[in-house]
Amino acid sequence: MPPKGGCASCSTVQIKSAVDYLVAGSGGKAMVDSSLKMAGMSVSKMAGKRASKSVSKMAGKMAGKSERQTTAAKPTSATTRAGSSGGVVSLAVGKRIFTASCAACHTTGAAGAPRYGNRTEWASRLKRGLPQLYKNALHGIGIMPPKGGCASCSTAQIKSAVDYLVTGSGGKAMVESLLKNKKGGA
Repeated sequence: MPPKGGCASCSTVQIKSAVDYLVAGSGGKAMVDSSLKMAGMSVSKMAGKRASKSVSKMAGKMAGKSERQTTAAKPTSATTRAGSSGGVVSLAVGKRIFTASCAACHTTGAAGAPRYGNRTEWASRLKRGLPQLYKNALHGIGIMPPKGGCASCSTAQIKSAVDYLVTGSGGKAMVESLLKNKKGGA
């Protein structure tokens, strides 16, 4: 991992808050509470909210950096579709968003995130259907923040990232069916 998780513009306090948030959400709340008590600080709900905002802000900065470093993907594949925000998106855009915002957890399995390409870990989730997966990605689930921490991502971009993840994890037919139905209904 690069220094500061790749977020050079994040402050030390933001990085510490993000780490505390991740540790607490991964079953280490007692460790975080103990550490804060030793430092003479009290634990409050506001501290958790600030940490959550720090995680989202840090992820947004990292995604913004990634967006500036790469050229915009042009949706030219057969899997292009119009997202709910009106923007045209594709699996290429989904891959870019995944790489910038989702890969840290969804390639390592951090905090119980289902890993990209692991059909076993995705099987029960795929049974819930794409609408539920979109909802989870957009609004957050468990320790995953809304939009996976990519506050600057549009709804269409998040849905593209979900489509990319699902396509590579055993749900290709599900995504293709949705795309076919959207094209047929348009």
